[in-house]
Amino acid sequence: RATQGAYPPGSTFKIITMAAGLETAGLEPTSTFFDPGYWDGLGEAFRKLNWKPGGDGTIDLVTGLSASNNTVFYEVGKRVQDVDPFALPDMARSFGLGSTTGITGLVEVAGVIPDPDWKVRELGEAWVPGDGVNMAIGQGYVQATPLQMAVAYAAIANGGKVYRPQIVEKIGSSNEPPEEIFAPEVINTLPITPDHLQAIQEGLRGVIVGAKGTAGFVFRGFPQTVAGKTGTAEAGGPGQESHAWFAAYTPYENPQIVVVVFLENGGQGSYNAAPLARQVMEAYYGLPLTPPPAAPPAGPIDR
Repeated sequence: RATQGAYPPGSTFKIITMAAGLETAGLEPTSTFFDPGYWDGLGEAFRKLNWKPGGDGTIDLVTGLSASNNTVFYEVGKRVQDVDPFALPDMARSFGLGSTTGITGLVEVAGVIPDPDWKVRELGEAWVPGDGVNMAIGQGYVQATPLQMAVAYAAIANGGKVYRPQIVEKIGSSNEPPEEIFAPEVINTLPITPDHLQAIQEGLRGVIVGAKGTAGFVFRGFPQTVAGKTGTAEAGGPGQESHAWFAAYTPYENPQIVVVVFLENGGQGSYNAAPLARQVMEAYYGLPLTPPPAAPPAGPIDR
């Protein structure tokens, strides 16, 4: 499933939308938005709701990522779309989405990163602004594998280098032949300035420690610093439970590992997927495993 299952990435995709907004739409980390709980950027007839009833009021872009604020990212997606409808798809491809990673020994699917040409070719329909807006929150036609999302978050964590994932680091030898080492392979560098990359990192850290963060309750008491992103992606079919995502890295200051948890039709990313990521990190650090919370916090968590 990690390489052959392609799914809508939901809010885990917002790091890519934020990058495109910062690099192509003239936005800054401190750019502010007003969220009344909905977004009418395509007209009242096409109103889209934030997952949080009542909204967040005035909120800046970095905090919008921490809060997983859909109103903010609908607007960012529209602004990027207005500048260039290919800008967001191109940014997604720079992270490695839309193509196989090239990992050795596993069958992969490429997923889907739609753009105007793709829609005409595959569906025979013209691209409309709503396509770019839906893509901005990781919905619509976009699909990614869990491994692709791990590669994307590793690139944010390490400062912008997109690595080809490997299963084998080295093949040891006691005598002959000599030890065979598989060196890390950089396949791309993210087209993001250092200041903008740092802003995305700060937004991901705020998911854990910010006042509006969507996964802080999961990591209370965890002894290492964590940055991450929750995601709850609509599965598409009527009555189907949402897909649950959580992508994270630790420690924040000097990342060593990236963990991506994906639960097909698994519900909320924050409540269902994030606790499993904490357990993976606890196992990595040799800590006792913390049982998942018995019940989610009051009110909505994350879409």
